Amino acid sequence: MLKDLTISQIKKAIMEKNVYSRDLLQALLDDDRAGVQKLGRKLQKEMDQRQKRIKNFKDMEAFDRKFRDENGEYLVGVDEVGRGPLAGPVVAAAVILPKRIPLYGIQDSKELTSFQREELFCQIHKFSISIGLGLVEPEEIDRLNIGKASLKAMEMAISGINKKIDGVLIDGNQRIPDSGFKQTTVIGGDNKSLSIAAASIVAKVLRDWIMDYLDTVYPGYGLVHNKGYGSPDHLKALKLKGPTPIHRLSFAPVQKAKRQKGGTLFD
Repeated sequence: MLKDLTISQIKKAIMEKNVYSRDLLQALLDDDRAGVQKLGRKLQKEMDQRQKRIKNFKDMEAFDRKFRDENGEYLVGVDEVGRGPLAGPVVAAAVILPKRIPLYGIQDSKELTSFQREELFCQIHKFSISIGLGLVEPEEIDRLNIGKASLKAMEMAISGINKKIDGVLIDGNQRIPDSGFKQTTVIGGDNKSLSIAAASIVAKVLRDWIMDYLDTVYPGYGLVHNKGYGSPDHLKALKLKGPTPIHRLSFAPVQKAKRQKGGTLFD
Protein backbone atom coordinates (compact mmCIF):
# COMPACT_ATOMS: atom_id res chain seq x y z
CA MET A 1 0.00 0.00 0.00
CA LEU A 2 1.19 3.51 -0.83
CA LYS A 3 0.41 4.82 2.65
CA ASP A 4 2.79 2.28 4.18
CA LEU A 5 5.75 3.79 2.30
CA THR A 6 7.73 6.88 3.18
CA ILE A 7 8.06 9.73 0.68
CA SER A 8 11.70 8.73 0.05
CA GLN A 9 10.68 5.14 -0.64
CA ILE A 10 7.95 6.24 -3.07
CA LYS A 11 10.33 8.58 -4.89
CA LYS A 12 12.97 5.85 -5.16
CA ALA A 13 10.45 3.33 -6.49
CA ILE A 14 9.22 5.75 -9.17
CA MET A 15 12.78 6.59 -10.27
CA GLU A 16 14.00 2.98 -10.32
CA LYS A 17 11.00 1.53 -12.13
CA ASN A 18 10.35 4.58 -14.35
CA VAL A 19 6.64 4.15 -13.64
CA TYR A 20 4.15 6.22 -15.62
CA SER A 21 0.79 4.88 -14.46
CA ARG A 22 -2.43 6.90 -14.30
CA ASP A 23 -3.52 4.81 -11.33
CA LEU A 24 -0.30 5.60 -9.48
CA LEU A 25 -0.63 9.27 -10.37
CA GLN A 26 -4.13 9.43 -8.91
CA ALA A 27 -3.01 7.63 -5.76
CA LEU A 28 -0.19 10.15 -5.29
CA LEU A 29 -2.52 13.11 -5.78
CA ASP A 30 -5.08 11.65 -3.35
CA ASP A 31 -2.53 10.99 -0.60
CA ASP A 32 -2.89 13.14 2.53
CA ARG A 33 0.83 13.97 2.67
CA ALA A 34 1.90 17.22 0.97
CA GLY A 35 5.21 15.68 -0.06
CA VAL A 36 3.49 12.78 -1.82
CA GLN A 37 1.10 15.17 -3.57
CA LYS A 38 4.12 17.15 -4.77
CA LEU A 39 5.56 13.94 -6.24
CA GLY A 40 2.21 13.39 -7.93
CA ARG A 41 2.23 16.85 -9.51
CA LYS A 42 5.78 16.30 -10.73
CA LEU A 43 4.83 12.93 -12.22
CA GLN A 44 1.78 14.48 -13.88
CA LYS A 45 3.97 17.15 -15.50
CA GLU A 46 6.39 14.50 -16.77
CA MET A 47 3.55 12.40 -18.15
CA ASP A 48 2.01 15.41 -19.89
CA GLN A 49 5.38 16.32 -21.43
CA ARG A 50 5.88 12.75 -22.60
CA GLN A 51 2.44 12.71 -24.22
CA LYS A 52 3.19 16.03 -25.91
CA ARG A 53 6.47 14.68 -27.29
CA ILE A 54 4.72 11.57 -28.62
CA LYS A 55 1.99 13.68 -30.25
CA ASN A 56 4.56 16.03 -31.82
CA PHE A 57 6.50 13.05 -33.11
CA LYS A 58 3.40 11.49 -34.67
CA ASP A 59 2.37 14.80 -36.28
CA MET A 60 5.85 15.34 -37.74
CA GLU A 61 6.07 11.73 -38.88
CA ALA A 62 2.68 12.09 -40.63
CA PHE A 63 3.87 15.29 -42.32
CA ASP A 64 6.84 13.45 -43.84
CA ARG A 65 4.76 10.39 -44.70
CA LYS A 66 2.47 12.53 -46.86
CA PHE A 67 5.43 13.74 -48.93
CA ARG A 68 6.86 10.23 -49.23
CA ASP A 69 3.53 8.94 -50.46
CA GLU A 70 3.45 11.66 -53.12
CA ASN A 71 7.11 11.66 -54.17
CA GLY A 72 8.95 8.49 -53.14
CA GLU A 73 10.88 6.82 -50.34
CA TYR A 74 14.03 8.94 -50.26
CA LEU A 75 12.81 12.20 -48.78
CA VAL A 76 15.57 14.61 -47.74
CA GLY A 77 15.10 17.11 -44.92
CA VAL A 78 17.45 20.11 -45.05
CA ASP A 79 18.25 22.85 -42.55
CA GLU A 80 21.08 25.22 -41.76
CA VAL A 81 22.35 26.93 -38.61
CA GLY A 82 24.56 29.94 -38.12
CA ARG A 83 22.98 32.75 -40.12
CA GLY A 84 23.10 35.25 -37.27
CA PRO A 85 26.52 34.85 -35.59
CA LEU A 86 29.35 37.34 -36.03
CA ALA A 87 31.92 34.55 -36.28
CA GLY A 88 32.28 31.02 -37.56
CA PRO A 89 30.79 29.15 -40.51
CA VAL A 90 27.23 28.56 -41.58
CA VAL A 91 26.56 24.82 -41.42
CA ALA A 92 23.85 22.79 -43.13
CA ALA A 93 22.73 19.17 -42.91
CA ALA A 94 20.60 16.99 -45.15
CA VAL A 95 19.04 13.83 -43.71
CA ILE A 96 17.07 10.89 -45.07
CA LEU A 97 15.24 9.08 -42.28
CA PRO A 98 13.64 5.64 -42.58
CA LYS A 99 9.86 5.42 -42.56
CA ARG A 100 9.87 4.36 -38.92
CA ILE A 101 12.33 5.73 -36.38
CA PRO A 102 11.81 5.95 -32.58
CA LEU A 103 12.95 9.54 -31.96
CA TYR A 104 10.17 10.83 -29.74
CA GLY A 105 12.18 13.78 -28.44
CA ILE A 106 13.05 15.15 -31.85
CA GLN A 107 12.03 18.77 -32.53
CA ASP A 108 13.51 22.14 -33.43
CA SER A 109 17.12 22.05 -32.20
CA LYS A 110 16.73 25.47 -30.53
CA GLU A 111 14.16 24.01 -28.12
CA LEU A 112 16.50 21.28 -26.85
CA THR A 113 19.36 21.34 -24.37
CA SER A 114 22.86 20.63 -25.66
CA PHE A 115 22.74 17.23 -23.91
CA GLN A 116 19.41 16.35 -25.57
CA ARG A 117 20.74 17.45 -28.97
CA GLU A 118 23.86 15.33 -28.67
CA GLU A 119 21.84 12.27 -27.59
CA LEU A 120 19.54 12.69 -30.59
CA PHE A 121 22.53 13.41 -32.85
CA CYS A 122 23.89 9.95 -32.05
CA GLN A 123 20.48 8.33 -32.63
CA ILE A 124 20.00 10.14 -35.93
CA HIS A 125 23.40 8.95 -37.14
CA LYS A 126 22.56 5.43 -36.03
CA PHE A 127 19.20 5.17 -37.79
CA SER A 128 19.49 7.50 -40.80
CA ILE A 129 19.63 6.14 -44.33
CA SER A 130 21.95 8.94 -45.45
CA ILE A 131 23.36 12.23 -44.12
CA GLY A 132 25.03 15.04 -46.05
CA LEU A 133 26.85 18.06 -44.62
CA GLY A 134 27.67 21.49 -45.97
CA LEU A 135 29.83 24.28 -44.55
CA VAL A 136 30.60 27.80 -45.80
CA GLU A 137 33.42 29.72 -44.14
CA PRO A 138 33.27 33.39 -43.05
CA GLU A 139 35.39 34.63 -45.96
CA GLU A 140 32.88 33.21 -48.44
CA ILE A 141 29.96 34.47 -46.37
CA ASP A 142 31.42 37.96 -46.78
CA ARG A 143 31.83 37.44 -50.53
CA LEU A 144 28.38 35.97 -51.20
CA ASN A 145 26.24 37.47 -48.36
CA ILE A 146 24.73 35.32 -45.64
CA GLY A 147 21.54 34.44 -47.57
CA LYS A 148 23.40 33.02 -50.56
CA ALA A 149 25.98 31.36 -48.31
CA SER A 150 23.18 29.56 -46.42
CA LEU A 151 21.70 28.27 -49.66
CA LYS A 152 25.15 27.14 -50.80
CA ALA A 153 25.70 25.24 -47.55
CA MET A 154 22.34 23.48 -48.00
CA GLU A 155 23.17 22.64 -51.61
CA MET A 156 26.48 21.14 -50.47
CA ALA A 157 24.67 19.09 -47.83
CA ILE A 158 22.22 17.70 -50.38
CA SER A 159 25.10 16.79 -52.70
CA GLY A 160 26.48 14.61 -49.90
CA ILE A 161 23.41 12.34 -49.93
CA ASN A 162 24.32 8.95 -51.39
CA LYS A 163 20.82 7.92 -52.50
CA LYS A 164 18.67 8.87 -55.48
CA ILE A 165 16.67 11.77 -54.07
CA ASP A 166 12.90 11.69 -54.57
CA GLY A 167 12.13 15.03 -52.93
CA VAL A 168 13.60 17.71 -50.67
CA LEU A 169 11.98 19.51 -47.74
CA ILE A 170 13.77 22.79 -46.94
CA ASP A 171 13.27 24.76 -43.76
CA GLY A 172 12.22 28.35 -44.48
CA ASN A 173 10.90 30.00 -47.62
CA GLN A 174 13.90 30.02 -49.95
CA ARG A 175 14.49 27.42 -52.64
CA ILE A 176 17.96 26.32 -53.76
CA PRO A 177 18.51 27.66 -57.30
CA ASP A 178 19.05 25.14 -60.12
CA SER A 179 19.25 22.15 -57.79
CA GLY A 180 17.56 19.68 -60.13
CA PHE A 181 15.53 18.25 -57.24
CA LYS A 182 11.85 18.62 -56.45
CA GLN A 183 11.88 21.08 -53.56
CA THR A 184 9.24 22.09 -51.04
CA THR A 185 9.93 24.96 -48.66
CA VAL A 186 8.38 24.68 -45.19
CA ILE A 187 8.21 27.74 -42.96
CA GLY A 188 8.87 26.58 -39.41
CA GLY A 189 9.80 23.21 -40.86
CA ASP A 190 11.91 22.15 -37.88
CA ASN A 191 8.67 21.98 -35.87
CA LYS A 192 6.63 20.32 -38.63
CA SER A 193 8.85 17.79 -40.39
CA LEU A 194 10.78 14.98 -38.71
CA SER A 195 13.40 15.03 -41.47
CA ILE A 196 13.97 18.79 -41.23
CA ALA A 197 14.14 18.61 -37.42
CA ALA A 198 16.76 15.86 -37.68
CA ALA A 199 18.79 18.00 -40.09
CA SER A 200 18.47 20.94 -37.70
CA ILE A 201 19.89 18.88 -34.83
CA VAL A 202 22.78 17.46 -36.87
CA ALA A 203 23.75 20.91 -38.17
CA LYS A 204 23.47 22.54 -34.74
CA VAL A 205 25.58 19.93 -32.95
CA LEU A 206 28.25 19.99 -35.65
CA ARG A 207 28.47 23.77 -35.63
CA ASP A 208 28.63 23.88 -31.82
CA TRP A 209 31.55 21.45 -31.89
CA ILE A 210 33.32 23.61 -34.47
CA MET A 211 32.84 26.71 -32.33
CA ASP A 212 34.09 24.88 -29.24
CA TYR A 213 37.28 24.06 -31.15
CA LEU A 214 37.64 27.60 -32.51
CA ASP A 215 37.45 28.88 -28.93
CA THR A 216 40.76 27.11 -28.28
CA VAL A 217 42.32 28.68 -31.39
CA TYR A 218 40.97 32.19 -30.74
CA PRO A 219 40.50 32.45 -26.96
CA GLY A 220 39.02 35.47 -25.25
CA TYR A 221 35.87 35.86 -27.34
CA GLY A 222 33.75 33.40 -25.35
CA LEU A 223 33.01 31.28 -28.43
CA VAL A 224 32.48 28.13 -26.39
CA HIS A 225 29.54 29.88 -24.72
CA ASN A 226 28.15 32.29 -27.34
CA LYS A 227 28.90 30.12 -30.42
CA GLY A 228 29.85 33.27 -32.33
CA TYR A 229 26.67 35.22 -31.64
CA GLY A 230 26.89 38.86 -30.60
CA SER A 231 26.64 38.39 -26.85
CA PRO A 232 27.87 41.18 -24.55
CA ASP A 233 31.14 39.35 -23.79
CA HIS A 234 31.77 38.76 -27.49
CA LEU A 235 31.09 42.41 -28.41
CA LYS A 236 33.34 43.56 -25.58
CA ALA A 237 36.17 41.31 -26.80
CA LEU A 238 35.72 42.56 -30.36
CA LYS A 239 36.08 46.13 -29.14
CA LEU A 240 39.20 45.35 -27.09
CA LYS A 241 40.95 42.83 -29.33
CA GLY A 242 39.50 43.41 -32.78
CA PRO A 243 38.21 40.71 -35.17
CA THR A 244 39.96 37.46 -36.12
CA PRO A 245 40.01 35.56 -39.44
CA ILE A 246 36.90 33.64 -38.36
CA HIS A 247 34.84 36.82 -37.96
CA ARG A 248 32.41 37.92 -40.66
CA LEU A 249 33.75 41.25 -41.81
CA SER A 250 30.54 42.09 -43.69
CA PHE A 251 28.56 42.15 -40.42
CA ALA A 252 28.19 45.65 -38.95
CA PRO A 253 29.59 45.04 -35.41
CA VAL A 254 32.67 43.34 -36.90
CA GLN A 255 33.15 46.14 -39.46
CA LYS A 256 33.03 48.66 -36.62
CA ALA A 257 35.56 46.71 -34.55
CA LYS A 258 37.91 46.39 -37.52
CA ARG A 259 37.82 50.15 -38.16
CA GLN A 260 38.55 50.84 -34.52
CA LYS A 261 41.49 48.42 -34.37
CA GLY A 262 42.74 49.11 -37.89
CA GLY A 263 42.47 45.52 -39.14
CA THR A 264 42.20 41.95 -37.84
CA LEU A 265 44.47 40.20 -35.38
CA PHE A 266 46.25 38.41 -38.21
CA ASP A 267 46.57 41.19 -40.82
